[in-house]
Amino acid sequence: MSRIAYFGPQGTFTEQAALGLVRVGKDELVPVETVSAALEGVRVGDFDGACVPVENSVEGAVNATMDALTEGAPLVAVAETVLPIRFSVLVRPGTRIADIHTVASYPHALAQVRKWLTEHVPAATPARHDVHGGPPRSRWRRGSTTPP
Repeated sequence: MSRIAYFGPQGTFTEQAALGLVRVGKDELVPVETVSAALEGVRVGDFDGACVPVENSVEGAVNATMDALTEGAPLVAVAETVLPIRFSVLVRPGTRIADIHTVASYPHALAQVRKWLTEHVPAATPARHDVHGGPPRSRWRRGSTTPP
């Protein structure tokens, strides 16, 4: 059985992409905390492969991946997948749009929806959230459509 690392945790778009690339019953998916950890794990033999984000249609190249690919021994890409992304605004029942003051998400996700948020949830402040459980960090100015 091959062990394939992916930039986790479970439930991320990277896991969804990895699920479309693995051989059911023949590959084990292992979430890791960083892109660097996934790629370095392949380099040292802890994993047989890794699934990491390379590009996003709005933000372009994923810098963490580009940086990690330049460190250490060279790696070879053997597959790619294009994953259509859809986002949802999740709130408690009864919450009105006007009641939303903060929208927390991963930085690349916020970049992909910033125009929609500005048009539909103008009072909300985007807050960058660490995908591994860190607190949201609000660094955008209210009403701004670009990161600092």
